[in-house]
Amino acid sequence: MRCDGMQPQFDISYSASGESSAAMQSDVDSKNYTFNKLAAAKRVEVKGKKELYKNDDWDMVDAMETDKDFVKKMDKQSLPPALKNKSEKEIEVYLKVKQNERGDIQRKIAETSVKRNAFLNKERANEQTGSAEKTLEKEIEKIIREQVKKYRMEIPG
Repeated sequence: MRCDGMQPQFDISYSASGESSAAMQSDVDSKNYTFNKLAAAKRVEVKGKKELYKNDDWDMVDAMETDKDFVKKMDKQSLPPALKNKSEKEIEVYLKVKQNERGDIQRKIAETSVKRNAFLNKERANEQTGSAEKTLEKEIEKIIREQVKKYRMEIPG
């Protein structure tokens, strides 16, 4: 997933609520990317962890991971149009390819998140020791943080 609102589609919805659930997820993603970059980055980080983010009630890849016999048990009527005329074996192969693609994306998200967090921690440490380069933006942020402390408020993140 990318933080510019143009994330690749790798959810494969099924069931009566699948399409609306996928659309709702996409809408929330878009709003996060548009309104709050920090929230968007955290959302991507969470979505990149399969142990934290699972939609097996409407996503076929997650459902297959949860239940190895999912393809045999699923209702053929609930399949997306592109898969309706496929055999169980073809669907299973397709889902395994998507599972591998998702795993690659999740690994990239994890690697990027580690690098991002390390960079942010280093920047915060530099700001606290005063070794960070002085810029107008940093000076304004410093003033705002002092005002926030003065009024016993808190800035998240």
